[in-house]
Amino acid sequence: MTFLLQTWQILFVTFCGLVNQRQTEIIDFQNAQITALLQKLG
Repeated sequence: MTFLLQTWQILFVTFCGLVNQRQTEIIDFQNAQITALLQKLG
């Protein structure tokens, strides 16, 4: 029986997805900080 993806490939894709999600959260947080600072500065 052949598999479309190997176990290590599934783990790698899952890891990449988690890293991408974390990076998106960090970018959103930084954008919120920049917006708040710009509003504070006028």
